[in-house]
Amino acid sequence: RINRLRKKEEMYDLFSEDIVYKRCEETISGKEKFKEFYKKRRKLRGRHELIFIEEIDNKIIVEGKFVGKNNIKEPLTLKFADFFTFDLTGKIIKRTTYLAAGFSKTQ
Repeated sequence: RINRLRKKEEMYDLFSEDIVYKRCEETISGKEKFKEFYKKRRKLRGRHELIFIEEIDNKIIVEGKFVGKNNIKEPLTLKFADFFTFDLTGKIIKRTTYLAAGFSKTQ
């Protein structure tokens, strides 16, 4: 568990203090609110399987599949696409996530 927590903290270092994260109909602005989302609100547990990654200029596009459990511990498989935009320092300044049709953002 300690190693997993350390990896998650390291993940936050990838993002700018000014990160804007658009997910479903929600926009999360700022690194502290971004961290709060992951630490307190996002209830999914599992792993991400990356299917496709493409780099174009200062953007990376990722297509993948999440396999795990939802907030009530039911099995969940969910396709997604993420778009990451990097600032001049190499930090992620914008992330947009698209989830497969039929998925509720509350799960």
